[in-house]
Amino acid sequence: MKTIIKQQLLTALLLMGLYTGQAQALVFTTNGIITSGFDATGVFGAANVDLTGLAYTQTFELDPTQYVEQITTSIQHWGRGSLVAGTATETITVNGLTQSYLLDLTQSNSGQFALVNGLTQGLVGGSVGVDQASQNQIGYTTDGQSLIINMSVYSYANPLNIGLSYTQIWSYSPQAGDVNDTWFRISGPDGTTQFWGTPSFISINAATAATAVPEPIGLVLLALGLIGLGMHRKFLLKASFMSDALHFVQHL
Repeated sequence: MKTIIKQQLLTALLLMGLYTGQAQALVFTTNGIITSGFDATGVFGAANVDLTGLAYTQTFELDPTQYVEQITTSIQHWGRGSLVAGTATETITVNGLTQSYLLDLTQSNSGQFALVNGLTQGLVGGSVGVDQASQNQIGYTTDGQSLIINMSVYSYANPLNIGLSYTQIWSYSPQAGDVNDTWFRISGPDGTTQFWGTPSFISINAATAATAVPEPIGLVLLALGLIGLGMHRKFLLKASFMSDALHFVQHL
C-alpha cells in the first residue's frame, strides 16, 4: 500500500513540475504620468479629451518564448519577431477607466521583449555596459483595431539589478540618468487614441506575484493526492490532520 501511495505522489509531483515548467506567461507593467496624449475616440471617457498629466498603468501579458527568434548570451535574453502562439493581452488604465485588448496572432504582428544586464554584472562601456528591460509590439486586436505599444527603461549609469529569466520577479523605480518611456496607440475606424508617458515604476511579474494562485492542474493533482492519502485507513483514524500527515510522510 505504501509503495502505491509513494508512486501516486511522485507521479503527481512530476506532472506538476512538468506543467509549471512549461508556463512562460510574463507580465510587464509600467506606471507613471502621461506627458502628452489625446483621446480622440472616448476610450477613457469622453471623446476628444487631452490626456496630458493623467496617471496611467500599462500592462502587457504574453509568452515571450513564442517569438520566432530567441537570442541568449551572457548579458542578454531577447525574444523578437512575430508572436506565433499563446495569447498576448494589453491592459491600460487611464482616468480610472480600464481597457483590455487581445492581440490577434493570426494577423501580422511584430515585437520584442528584451532583457540586458551588462551593467548589473559590472561591465562598463560600449555596448556591454548597459541594463535594459523593454517590450514593444505592433499588431491587430481581435476586434480589428491597430495596436502599438512600447514600454522600456535602459541605463548606462544605474544598474537595474535585473536578471535574464522570463520568469523572474523584478521591479524598479527609474532614476536620473535612465531613459524610460511608454507609448500606447489604439486606432480603429472611428479614429486614434494615443499617449506618451514617463514611467515612475516598472515591473516584471511582480504585479501579480502577491496574488498568485495555483494552476488548475496543480489543484486537481493535489486533490487526487489527498484522496489517495484518504484511502489509508490508519491515516483517517488519527485525530490531528497536520500531525498525522507529518507522521505519515516520515514513515513512508
